[in-house]
Amino acid sequence: MRLDWIRCFMAVVVTGSFSEAAEKIYVTQATISKHIIALEKEMGVRLFNRAHRRVELTAGGRALLPYAERCISLYNEMHDALAEFRIEDSTSVTVGSFPVMAHYGITTLITSYRKQNPEFTLQVEEKETSELLTEMENGRFAMAFLRSEQINPLKYHILPIVKDHLVVVLYDKHPLAEHESLSLKDLSNEDFLSLGKGTKFLDLYMELCKPFGYAPRIIYTSNRIENLMGMISQNMGISLLMDRPARCTLCPGVKIIPLVENVISKVALVRLRSVPMSFAASRFWMFVRSCSNNISNE
Repeated sequence: MRLDWIRCFMAVVVTGSFSEAAEKIYVTQATISKHIIALEKEMGVRLFNRAHRRVELTAGGRALLPYAERCISLYNEMHDALAEFRIEDSTSVTVGSFPVMAHYGITTLITSYRKQNPEFTLQVEEKETSELLTEMENGRFAMAFLRSEQINPLKYHILPIVKDHLVVVLYDKHPLAEHESLSLKDLSNEDFLSLGKGTKFLDLYMELCKPFGYAPRIIYTSNRIENLMGMISQNMGISLLMDRPARCTLCPGVKIIPLVENVISKVALVRLRSVPMSFAASRFWMFVRSCSNNISNE
């Protein structure tokens, strides 16, 4: 049994809703469902009745609840009890990152840190944004590089690194390719190619297009920008991507056009306010803060 399963269980209990639970602990609704199913399978009991608009605990769920509360409480007590040792003695830190580190100078930053701090061990793992938040909640990542516009500043410390903006990416012989700029309202009849749900781009598309009276017709999703570029170069559809990654992966037959609507994305290093930093984590945080101005000006 994993602690994140218990966290998801408790979030559903508190909110009475899978979707609200996902918002509460900053994961996707699919993640909530997957973890609840895994917990039910391991315990061998059904935990929630889902027949009504609000999910309710079954008898088995009510029996589990006090033990789940004790698990969370015991974990927090353990974390607090070890804090002083972790701060003084730790020389290793694990950091998460979304997959496009190189496009924002983050790989260069990590290399510089390792060269300047050989006495510390820095481990970096790539995951999608929803997974990064979960892993920070679980204590596996001390901090993570990600897009910060949907991050709750009351819950997380946010260290801004660089800004980027959304652009339209399309076939260079597409009828709209002759425009100097495009508005979202110009794209209502287009087929969209999007990065996968874990990146939150699908939600962003829906949110941006709604004021213009349409939902984007998304015909293909991928977690790799290179795949989107290949499809666009064959005139299979258009995409909305952040400018830096789009330019880094641009291929023949593809054109980038500015978007009239100024949609900004902020890449940042974030960490939970409720979790004290180890000595190694603090060292890395301070290093990134000292370098962030140089990265933003690249």
